[in-house]
Amino acid sequence: MEDMSHARAVQLLSSNEVKSKYIAVIGTNIDVGHDVIQSDIDARLNALSPKAVLSWLWQYEHDDDIRRYMDIVSRCCPRHTIVHSLVCAALQGHRGYYLPEHLRDRIHKSIVPLTEETCRSTKYHFDDVMCDNVYLERLEPKMNLNQVLDVIYRSI
Repeated sequence: MEDMSHARAVQLLSSNEVKSKYIAVIGTNIDVGHDVIQSDIDARLNALSPKAVLSWLWQYEHDDDIRRYMDIVSRCCPRHTIVHSLVCAALQGHRGYYLPEHLRDRIHKSIVPLTEETCRSTKYHFDDVMCDNVYLERLEPKMNLNQVLDVIYRSI
């Protein structure tokens, strides 16, 4: 819901406002649960792989920007962001079914292992990713997340 709300907002930006639109992803192997199945994520990423503009491995010890990202996540109440908390844990070298202490009251057991793939970021042209979306055009800027979810479910 959140991702599609953000995507619709980006889609509505005019070319006068933004010259190029991209989507960059990180930690895609950990965005499972709530009816999101790893094999579905893998199939979509495999279909998109020829359209990738750039793919790179984030490394904590070699990149000041990555360290800044981790600092920002730590200062923004990481308990509220499962994906970014797990990406940060992977960047710190944790592997397997590791679960940071601050997430243990939200998630009682990790369901996905942290791997090097957790630290891989890929960049795509926005339109290449959104061209197959069957409901994006039906999302309105004033919709709340429940309304967005309703549009998504009616489109499946």
